[in-house]
Amino acid sequence: MDKEHLSVAKRDEIKEKLPGLGAIAAEACEPLRRLLGNDGEALVGGLLLAPATEAVALKEEQLRNLYKAIAEHPANQARRTHEQALRELERMKANIAGIERRVKRCESQAGEFAAATIKAQLVLTSRKRPPGCCIKTKDECPDFKDSPEDIGAFAAREELEKQQQAAQAILEEEKEELVSLNQKLPLLTANENNLRQTSESLASDREELVKQAAQLTEQINQQKSVLDPAMARENIYISHKAEHDSLTEQIKKARANQIKIRKGRFTDRLELMEHYRAVLGAILKIDGSISFDKDGLLVLEAENRGAISSAAIEALKSLSFDLCVLFRSITGGGHHPRFLIHDSPKVADMSPVPYASIFDTVQKVEELAPGKPNFQYIITTTEPPPNSFIDSKFVILKLDASTKEGRLFTEDL
Repeated sequence: MDKEHLSVAKRDEIKEKLPGLGAIAAEACEPLRRLLGNDGEALVGGLLLAPATEAVALKEEQLRNLYKAIAEHPANQARRTHEQALRELERMKANIAGIERRVKRCESQAGEFAAATIKAQLVLTSRKRPPGCCIKTKDECPDFKDSPEDIGAFAAREELEKQQQAAQAILEEEKEELVSLNQKLPLLTANENNLRQTSESLASDREELVKQAAQLTEQINQQKSVLDPAMARENIYISHKAEHDSLTEQIKKARANQIKIRKGRFTDRLELMEHYRAVLGAILKIDGSISFDKDGLLVLEAENRGAISSAAIEALKSLSFDLCVLFRSITGGGHHPRFLIHDSPKVADMSPVPYASIFDTVQKVEELAPGKPNFQYIITTTEPPPNSFIDSKFVILKLDASTKEGRLFTEDL
């Protein structure tokens, strides 16, 4: 029952908010009409969300396809091919420049070796014959011998000739390679130009796709700036509505469970009612009953007695129910702690007779209880109790507010 009452309170609180939340959600959805154009004329509130979401999703799909087309566009491969051709052309030009520098060095070295060789030859031809030598040549004269200086000069000349030949061979190789590269250079240059033109042409087409993607992204962002707040407001409304429906279902289940439990405790209910009727009959000499209202709360009924005011009847019904629960616990039913306090229960229009009957009924139960009574009942009065209870064992404490000593704690608190 407690869970049901909490659920009802929470559900009613949500129910009170739902119209306002629904109005806010509907207002947030109104701008979606512009997004949908003519397609949204016949729709209102949350009904605009589904087609608007679908329209945005469709544009997002178009955007994904555009990005895919941009990523797979031939311009990308054309650009990479052109860049590769450009690198090849730059390497070719760098190689040619390097070879040209080496050719110059080789020509310089070859010239130096040629000059040195000529100089060495001049040294040899300018040397005079030693005294006493005939005019015969070395090959004709068996007695001809080279001097140490001549031997050194011949060896130097031969070494210079070898170095000159080697430098000349390298020079020829470098020149041949230079010629070959210069023959390839126009082809590479033409190829690079063609690839650049192709790349630029395809890049223009790809750039158009990029512009379309940027425009579509802007449109999607604008639509989402309207759709997202509307969706958020609608979700708040839907969540509250769902919680309201869930609480309603929980309340139904709780009530059904209470009915099931009450049906299962039908005998206990009859027994409780009999105790209530007995106490009510003992105090007022009238009949009564106990039922449940729609919320599962107990409803105390009593016969109408014209001689007793309605206020007194209501007070005595509550007192009788308290006592009936106490007495039922004495007999082993229920969970009452068998301790009860009624603080000045008499109302101004309750006559002394029914009021005195409360004391008599409790005393009778005490007398009927076997052995020592296993309950305690305390009732405070603003006037003396019935005569039969004055100066008896039932009067435990007398208080007088006119003096400090007569108060409960003998002090003015």
